[in-house]
Amino acid sequence: MLHRSLLRGISTLAIGALLSTASPAYAASSWNPGLLVNTESFQTIDEGDSTTDVELRFGGALNEKIFWDFETSRFEFTDDVHVTGNLTASGVLTTDGVIRTKADLTINSDNGAADAILTFGSDGTAETLTFANGGDRFEFSDDVYTSGGLEVDGAAQFDGAVTIGDAAGDTVTVNGAAWTFANDTTMALSGGENGLNIDSNTLSIDAATNRVGVGTASPKYEIDAVGSIHASSGLSSSGTLVWEGAASGASLWVSQFKGAGLVNTCDANTGKLTWDSTTQRFVCGTDSGTTYTAGQGITLSSTDFSLTPSFSGTALEILGTSSGRILHGNDKIQGSGTLIVDGSIFTKSGATLNSDRTAGADTVLTFGSDGTNEYLTFQNTRDRFEFSDDVKTTGNLSGSTLTIDGTVTFRGQAMNFPTNTGVSGSVLRTDGAGNLGWYESAGDGSGDILSLHPEYPNAIYYQSGSTYIGQLAGSGGLNAGFENTYQWTSTKATAQDYWISTKVRIPDNFLRWDPVKSLQLRYRTKTATTSQNHITVKLLDTTGAAVALTGGATLANTSFTTASITGPSSAGTYTPGGYITILVKLAANSSGQANAGFLNLHWETSNP
Repeated sequence: MLHRSLLRGISTLAIGALLSTASPAYAASSWNPGLLVNTESFQTIDEGDSTTDVELRFGGALNEKIFWDFETSRFEFTDDVHVTGNLTASGVLTTDGVIRTKADLTINSDNGAADAILTFGSDGTAETLTFANGGDRFEFSDDVYTSGGLEVDGAAQFDGAVTIGDAAGDTVTVNGAAWTFANDTTMALSGGENGLNIDSNTLSIDAATNRVGVGTASPKYEIDAVGSIHASSGLSSSGTLVWEGAASGASLWVSQFKGAGLVNTCDANTGKLTWDSTTQRFVCGTDSGTTYTAGQGITLSSTDFSLTPSFSGTALEILGTSSGRILHGNDKIQGSGTLIVDGSIFTKSGATLNSDRTAGADTVLTFGSDGTNEYLTFQNTRDRFEFSDDVKTTGNLSGSTLTIDGTVTFRGQAMNFPTNTGVSGSVLRTDGAGNLGWYESAGDGSGDILSLHPEYPNAIYYQSGSTYIGQLAGSGGLNAGFENTYQWTSTKATAQDYWISTKVRIPDNFLRWDPVKSLQLRYRTKTATTSQNHITVKLLDTTGAAVALTGGATLANTSFTTASITGPSSAGTYTPGGYITILVKLAANSSGQANAGFLNLHWETSNP
């Protein structure tokens, strides 16, 4: 049969491909796409094995090149470049040699509202000469040294530190009549005694001991005045005031006495002000009195609190928690809320749930779990027991009717039964994936699969409509299975598409299509958004009519996925020996990419 011969041929090619990839010597671009269709306005030069330069050569003997230097990551010309117009660079312009100009050199030629900077490279930090747009002035990023004089016709402003003179004998002469300090100013002295002397000892500062002398260059105290000190209003001290001699005056006033343990106001009830002869200070003390102790009850007797030995009253109400060993009730113990028992519950007779037989209410027995609680419920409406999870019995499970709504698992194998009874004479058969279906047994042979891998045999590529700008390439090695795929990309913001068309011959002993997975397409997209990339499969039967398919439209998945497509088993004409046409559309914009892999056709054939 033709299709089985084709399968044998495909298998031979696949084995040959595997053998060929076993060699350790790889050709350039062995895994990169081989271009099939290019409708873009550019041509891509392959980057080889990603370790060598990418070149565009001019002439054999001439051998001049424009190339992308892999090591330096930049374009290079092997000879001079002359530009008849302007040479504009949006990034940095770097020259390995000297830059010369026959005319002026202008920085910030567009006169934009930005600083104009001339940078000087250094083995340390690069330095700059800047014309600051905001300050409307030149600024140097480091020191400026002139071997001659420096003349300033206008005002001179120093934003940083200013050093005048470089030796102890230098003299600074200021001709100005006044000095103005616009901000609070700190003066630092590097000398010791007599570090700063004003007007021959009128004022002298010792920077080493932080002392000030008035009339002396060698102060012995923080303020040392040789002569009299007069205060016309008052003389005060926030610290200790010591008279070395006698103190005299009309009066001595002290606003507050303080000492260890003495506060501004002693306690009004227990405080005492006493004199401590040892410390020579006034201190606050505390009155002594009866000490009251807290007991454990609610009755006050003398100075002690105590608990009465018994409770009294007609009822005992406990608002918090009550604990003990035994709680006994002669008739019954009743609670309007929830009863929580920390241990096991035992009963010497039966236990009844929903004893008042509330109409319309389910009766629920809850089983606590470290995950989700599970339930045994007697459904009032359906009049039956229901479990909220799986049920396992160690004995037999019997009854008159067994109804299963979902999947049935036999010995660990999940099976899905058909939803109809099938026609007379049908047999129940699995598709190998856990799905059971009814099939006619008379005359059936075996199932068959035709597998097409890119590039599909006898395939053609064509555009449809006006959105077709992109590149269609053959690509391999995109995953661990080294699958071959068609790859479609585009640089356009809107989705562009291209079609792959291949014809397949229907076998001479064709019987029917597999109803579960008539067609299978292996695919992947760069994103999961269908407006950015997707794949669509269409089918024309042997009369050329379109067949309605399910599961084959706008496919998108970021992982390699096999789509099972149905429809041919219930629609279309498939004449043995005739040809069907399979159309695969790949769509993508600049944010996406579409990859189409193998295409499997599942059908059944009759016995020879």
